[in-house]
Amino acid sequence: MPIELAALESIRQAYTRRDETALAQRLAATFPVDPDVGSPEAWARFLLRSGPAPAARSSEFGVLIESIETTHRWLDGARPERPAARYRSPKAWEFIADRNGAPHWSLPFFVNQMVLRTLEPRRRTALVGTMRDDGIYILEWVAHHRALGFQHIFIYTNDNRDGSDELLGLLADHGVITVIENEITGTVEPEAKAFGHAVNLLQDLRDFEWVMFLDSDEYFVPAPRFGNSVDEVLNALSETYPDGKAAAILYDWLWYVSDMAMHRTPGTLYERFEHARQHWLSKTLVRLPDVLSMRCQHHPEVRDGLLVVDSNFDVVDMTAIWERRTPQYAGGRINHYWPKSFEEFLVKKARGATLNMARNFFDRPYPTFFRWNGYATQENQYPIDPRFKAAMTAEIAALRSLPGVAVAAARIDAEFTSVVRTLSGVGDIEALYRAQRVEPGPL
Repeated sequence: MPIELAALESIRQAYTRRDETALAQRLAATFPVDPDVGSPEAWARFLLRSGPAPAARSSEFGVLIESIETTHRWLDGARPERPAARYRSPKAWEFIADRNGAPHWSLPFFVNQMVLRTLEPRRRTALVGTMRDDGIYILEWVAHHRALGFQHIFIYTNDNRDGSDELLGLLADHGVITVIENEITGTVEPEAKAFGHAVNLLQDLRDFEWVMFLDSDEYFVPAPRFGNSVDEVLNALSETYPDGKAAAILYDWLWYVSDMAMHRTPGTLYERFEHARQHWLSKTLVRLPDVLSMRCQHHPEVRDGLLVVDSNFDVVDMTAIWERRTPQYAGGRINHYWPKSFEEFLVKKARGATLNMARNFFDRPYPTFFRWNGYATQENQYPIDPRFKAAMTAEIAALRSLPGVAVAAARIDAEFTSVVRTLSGVGDIEALYRAQRVEPGPL
């Protein structure tokens, strides 16, 4: 039977009270008897530091035991002052994608995360993102979110073929980001594995109370009243919910269109695209200690009794989260630069084509570029605040001033055209563009 979230919360409360008897009883009552996992009593002693770790009987079990023991060491004083520059998430860890969520967790899966949540945050905000063959956007995306006030950025990446590894590595060496090599088999969505790893195995992320989960083509834009500051958003949220029950904020997409552009042109995405279509899907800023799972990627599963709100801080009905609705931008939005130019779409399509999932939603047919695009009109113009644009431009300049960064970024930019042709296998891009072009359709 699926596990009730209330049962998980009762286990957490017994653990927090350090009540070994109650902890063992609630573990036994919540999780089916599994001789390969070990007894609830042994787990209770291990979790409360009065007994050894249960013997690992599988590789997955061993990963979770090692994670708990790492967290124990950090709680004992071995916690680093700052996040590490690099991590690796091996192919064998695809179980961490957590595709079925909290109701279907094993005992080791849950208690690992429960212990992780005892690491008290020492800083306020971080960003978790995914990138592959996105080298031409790296500096802009990182600069944008640093200008908003995010204190650290964790980037999951895999199998880059455009020179991104060098640039990401330099930014990691300079302490700007943490890079996690997210090794994949292609049978699990890379983003699902990345977000699962971040929530369940990345101790460094627990240094931050609030975390936003995004893709490389998504840019968080708070409403003007928050002064282009994620901290001001959170200050306002705490005033609206002083009891702390709001555990996550959903921000709806604003889907930027490219007027059917064929070729990539110079400039930042802000400069290139100012026109957009409204979209009902969203991404999330979460209070990490309250999150059980990011398996849905767009929104979290949170602890029992807590709330998810929209950008205007109104409570969201999570039972209807996948139903189409009118987007709500009163408190901010996610600028989603999906179409860009047809050249850039070819890289996106090539990236999706490498996945081996039974249903591959990421290898989009060529006409999708046009159906999910749109034309620039006076009615659909959504420019960026000029003050923020200036702040982001200054942040880009600061990143480029770091040793080696400008050279690596210039190399990626110079090789873009050849990368498009190599990855896509398309010889005559203009002919393909003309042959595949259709009119925009519904999003």
